[in-house]
Amino acid sequence: MIRVPASDTKVNLAEKMDITLTYEFLIGIHEVTCGEYGDLSCAGDSLPVANITFFDAVLFANAKSKAESLDTVYTYTKATFDSQNHCTYLENFATNYDKLGYRLPTEAEWVKAAASDWDAANSWNSGNSGNVPHNVCFLKADNSKFCDFAGNVMEWENDWLGPTAETPYSNFIGAAQPNGIGERIVKGGSFANDIQSINLYSRGDVYTVTSSTRADYVGFRLALGIIPNPQTISNSAQQGGQTITNLANSDIIRNITGTYAAKLAFRNDISGNLVFINYSDITLSMVEI
Repeated sequence: MIRVPASDTKVNLAEKMDITLTYEFLIGIHEVTCGEYGDLSCAGDSLPVANITFFDAVLFANAKSKAESLDTVYTYTKATFDSQNHCTYLENFATNYDKLGYRLPTEAEWVKAAASDWDAANSWNSGNSGNVPHNVCFLKADNSKFCDFAGNVMEWENDWLGPTAETPYSNFIGAAQPNGIGERIVKGGSFANDIQSINLYSRGDVYTVTSSTRADYVGFRLALGIIPNPQTISNSAQQGGQTITNLANSDIIRNITGTYAAKLAFRNDISGNLVFINYSDITLSMVEI
């Protein structure tokens, strides 16, 4: 991992949002490899691991923290796995940014590190990859610090996909709550992307990226560092300055319906708007329409 120092230099998100990071952090030189992850289905240990969910990456980060006697950044009460042993849901999931342990980088951290060593012209993309991933750092230039930010596989970030702002933020960690479909941010390009579409500011994929989705061109790299006084942009359902409080947790709904894949819809009598809660999301946020 490489240490990224704190500085007054602004990080620019989505070409319009200025972020200052007041803390130093470590971030991986390259994506986590199949050998590091222990993926026996990979064609080689030095390939970037991919086709994993956001939750899979989270559980790997926690396991690595435990193995190195660090704090676990992520907490949850229950894990759900599919028939292929991929994690598809973590009940009561939370990120504890005050803990020193491995985690996914924030979008601002990723951009700050990637901007210092951005090299899209020397990346694995659809024009040279043969539509398959390649060993990490194979195209690493002699003077570069990092590998494959611009290509090979896209990378999970810790942030919810949410709004940006033209006002400056400090130690930004993304949206406070998920949008209506619970999208996460992925960054960088992949072996399947045209080089013209690979840029530092892109915040997602052509498909909907939620915490339980997988793609053979999306992997992750790890970060390590406490984030002091993290700031978010709120997109919760509010009216008159009062936040709607949810009294029915996922277990209550499952006992009634027999599934976590449920939505509860109701009318906000103050605003007259429709509000719904998606119990498939790891954060039970209110979305007001």
